[in-house]
Amino acid sequence: MTTEIKLPPFHLLHKQPKIPHVARTVAKNDVANEYGTPITFIVSQSRNGKSWWIRAAREGLRMSDTLHTTQAEKAETWINAVRAGNVSVSTETALKCAMGLGACSGEVTHIDDKGYVYCTGHGERRRCDGVRQCRTLRPFEITKLTDGLTIKY
Repeated sequence: MTTEIKLPPFHLLHKQPKIPHVARTVAKNDVANEYGTPITFIVSQSRNGKSWWIRAAREGLRMSDTLHTTQAEKAETWINAVRAGNVSVSTETALKCAMGLGACSGEVTHIDDKGYVYCTGHGERRRCDGVRQCRTLRPFEITKLTDGLTIKY
């Protein structure tokens, strides 16, 4: 029995481990996501057999951060999961208030006309200052944003 592997979503600003061009593919599988779109999961191994990488792509575009390990047991788990199709990419994203730059831990409830999201305190202040139009998010919009989808703002 293989375990379910959930890869983190791709973040453009995160430094990704570089996979050498001579790395060989040891496991590759196309697995459909919840919408039926095939995602290719690839496990690569270095030439000396001491390093492994796992990544996901859809039509050549990165879907997940590239993960790296030098532990053979962990690599074997990745390989078995990819071969069995028990692998997926996490689509849930954490919404954070844009005003606090990481210091604000309030729940996101507002969005402005540029698409930035805010907690209740910062959103109300943004709405009252008159510089930016800011409105309250509806519950289905928060769900869509958490799932990584876009909304009109």
